[in-house]
Amino acid sequence: MRKILVVDDDKQTRRIYRRVLEIEGYPTAEAEDWEAVTDALLDHPDIGLILLDIHMPDASGDVVYRVTRLHDPRIRVIVSSVYPLDEQKRLILKADDYFDKSEGTGLLVRKVREALSLPTPVVASGVTE
Repeated sequence: MRKILVVDDDKQTRRIYRRVLEIEGYPTAEAEDWEAVTDALLDHPDIGLILLDIHMPDASGDVVYRVTRLHDPRIRVIVSSVYPLDEQKRLILKADDYFDKSEGTGLLVRKVREALSLPTPVVASGVTE
């Protein structure tokens, strides 16, 4: 099973999401900042999905999203933010899904299941088709 990387600068949010996802049987890792994200991408080639906060102190979510897509375009990304969904979609256009943190972890788990069940994108020459 592919690992989920929880990217959020808030320690409590990371801990809650990790606990909920591990109860559901998903292996997880955490990253609180840009350096931890890049380390995780290099150290965990089994990452299949990233839960991505938009606002972090050292790099915005859109930058992390673009680097993730360049690193491995097959990694699914669910934006997870307190921003309204339409604002999330405006800031990160092509994420696999969007999650408003106020909607609760039950919906988050459903979105994770759906994202991980999608067919893996075909990658040729580093570009998704």
